[in-house]
Amino acid sequence: MKRNLPMFAGTVLAGVFVAHAAQAAVVISEIMYDLKDGGDTGREWVEVSNIGSAGVDISAWRFAEADTNHKLTIVQGDSVLPGGGLAIIADDPTNFLVDNPGFSGALFDSSFSLLNTGETLTLRDENLTDIDAVTYTSTQGGSGDGNSLQLGNGVWQGALPTPGGVNAASGQNQASGDTSGTTAQTTADQGTTATIASTGSSFPVEPQIFADAGSKVRTAVVGADMIFEGRAWGLKQEPITNARMVWNFGDGGSKDGQSVAHRYMHPGTYIVILDASSGYYTASARVTVIVVPAELSMTAVHPSPGGFVTLVNNGSAELDLSAWILRAGAAQIFIPKHTLISAKGTLIFSEESTGLTVPDSKDVALLYPNGEVAVSYEEPPLGRASSGALAVQSQPTPAPRVAGKTTTSESVQPIAQAASAVVSGVGYGGNVPLWLWLLGVAALAVIGIAGAVVLRNRTEGSVSEGTPAAEDFEIIEQIDNGGKKMPF
Repeated sequence: MKRNLPMFAGTVLAGVFVAHAAQAAVVISEIMYDLKDGGDTGREWVEVSNIGSAGVDISAWRFAEADTNHKLTIVQGDSVLPGGGLAIIADDPTNFLVDNPGFSGALFDSSFSLLNTGETLTLRDENLTDIDAVTYTSTQGGSGDGNSLQLGNGVWQGALPTPGGVNAASGQNQASGDTSGTTAQTTADQGTTATIASTGSSFPVEPQIFADAGSKVRTAVVGADMIFEGRAWGLKQEPITNARMVWNFGDGGSKDGQSVAHRYMHPGTYIVILDASSGYYTASARVTVIVVPAELSMTAVHPSPGGFVTLVNNGSAELDLSAWILRAGAAQIFIPKHTLISAKGTLIFSEESTGLTVPDSKDVALLYPNGEVAVSYEEPPLGRASSGALAVQSQPTPAPRVAGKTTTSESVQPIAQAASAVVSGVGYGGNVPLWLWLLGVAALAVIGIAGAVVLRNRTEGSVSEGTPAAEDFEIIEQIDNGGKKMPF
């Protein structure tokens, strides 16, 4: 038993050494501390590289500067850096993605402000053990000239930023005072190896290409074609024009091509994956597509000259009308790219801006990119106001009357119509004040009682009066059997 104790202790120590070696393989490889345009606030970032062969989870690590240990929060990608993998620690991930729209790798959120004159940056594990430390100065490069400070061949120097990619620094020798930290790295262009100075061990660094599928979140309309465009960059950040691109649209559909169209038939949230490949190398990017029902209406059309078309989005999501078609009569135009209509918003397409002549017939329609009609203009029915309420109320047909006589219905009809209008809500859009409604009901009740009394009196009077005589009538016009008017 005692003889096995050294072997057991050696095994434990070997495991600890391997774990520490894996952690020690993560180094700070690029620093963007002083941007050229637009200020530095919220736009600074640091790149870290796993130059080892084993994956390392850095989600519980700390990024230390100015004597403060800043937490790391993963917002994109995986918190486990694979062998040869890279990640970005950004002061503001949203601003970082705006500045670097093609980035699709691991992205961590933190909170820091880097000094433009220089300071010491430290990468610490979950036990606050220092894994890597770098002291930089503005004399090394990247001081407001559009470059970042990059590590190459153990040398820090300024070069065009390569977040998540192979550093562009050439690695030429500089004064020893310009290098600091515990690591030395050789880029893919120098043999794809990296060395940890403290241990002398070598690990392969896998070069990579990058893919971009456009905006991270997009909104589509059910039944409308959405255009997807992909891009890819090579090992030296150069565009790859012949990369193969395969799209998985998340609804069971897929297509090949740099620019493709896809139509979603049901509302929902879909994850779109772009896989780009060039020779041995591959890269991927993803887009979240929110598909909503089409709730568009064309509320107004004014013929030329000075013509215009008013389009309203009745839905609760912003819509992208890129490549949709606006048709007026026999002419049509394609709506420009990145034409957006906000939720509950209105767009007015004028003749002056579109060059489209609106015909007198008001034959206007909005078409999906595939040419199918999404919404067309329909004249509102006659007698209807814009709110949908009747603008002109139909009047009842007058009751037959005898010349010189006034009927009971005629005497109460104006009052009855007014009371009925109050009760039905005409003129108030259907929203009648309670007090006015009660007043209308009371008026109708009074009119009903009064009508009954008058009718009873008239009926009793008619018995005594007898049948009307000829002199009670007035001849207005006399026509013979041939249809000709006769004098009287």
